[in-house]
Amino acid sequence: MYAIIETGGQQFKVSEDNRILINKIAGEKGDKIEFDKVLLLKDKEVNLGNPYIEQAKVFGVIKAQKKGKKILVGKHRRRKDFQKINGFRPEYTEVTISAIQR
Repeated sequence: MYAIIETGGQQFKVSEDNRILINKIAGEKGDKIEFDKVLLLKDKEVNLGNPYIEQAKVFGVIKAQKKGKKILVGKHRRRKDFQKINGFRPEYTEVTISAIQR
């Protein structure tokens, strides 16, 4: 059984005991979270939402709050002797999927 969920403007294919990295959400390590935006459920048959499946939920547990690799963003103006480099590290939440409910 698997599901496709939407969180943080992204879609993820998940099944039980999967670990996923999503955009940072509020919570501490060990907190339980619930995803209610389920787009698709597949068990023996495929259930599609329009756009979401009502009554379907995916439950997970926060395992860690992490930072990703540094991303460098550069600006350059030609013939003006201007260069600027900024960097940032995106923050992620690592979630383990515990259950999928119809």
